[in-house]
Amino acid sequence: MPLLSVPVMNRTARILFLTALACFVAFHFVRFTIFLDPSLSATDNTGWRIWGELPDAFRDFSRVDAEEMVIWSGFLTSSLLLASSPLLVPVLKLSRLAWWLGVLASGVAMLGFGGVIIPVLSKADYAVPGPGAYCLFAAMLLNFTGFFFIRREIPPNPVIETA
Repeated sequence: MPLLSVPVMNRTARILFLTALACFVAFHFVRFTIFLDPSLSATDNTGWRIWGELPDAFRDFSRVDAEEMVIWSGFLTSSLLLASSPLLVPVLKLSRLAWWLGVLASGVAMLGFGGVIIPVLSKADYAVPGPGAYCLFAAMLLNFTGFFFIRREIPPNPVIETA
């Protein structure tokens, strides 16, 4: 007998996905980095400004290093998953392929972004990760965790009549 029923597990997954989406929205309105130099701290570096830097990063691939490419691809993949996961719970319940693709994409994006941006900002001598960076990583972590709460209904066994 499972500890929690299937509808409760799926409701928990949807709650985790919606909480991840709320963290992702919050990331847009808080500071992504905190600059250590007081002259730089006056600049607006809230999370929504990252979207403005995206076209510049992909305009010339020769100046983008591998670390930055991992960060941008993780950010874009996570953004897509964070926005769509609450709506995809019925699809993820029915399709194991969709579930596996979601888990793999969410995990790789979380490890790629969180495993690169937090250490890069932590070792930088001009800035430290701000609450926006941690909000974004929390959103990725909650989204990844939500996938493991999705369960599909097990059809009842048909009764085989014997004569």
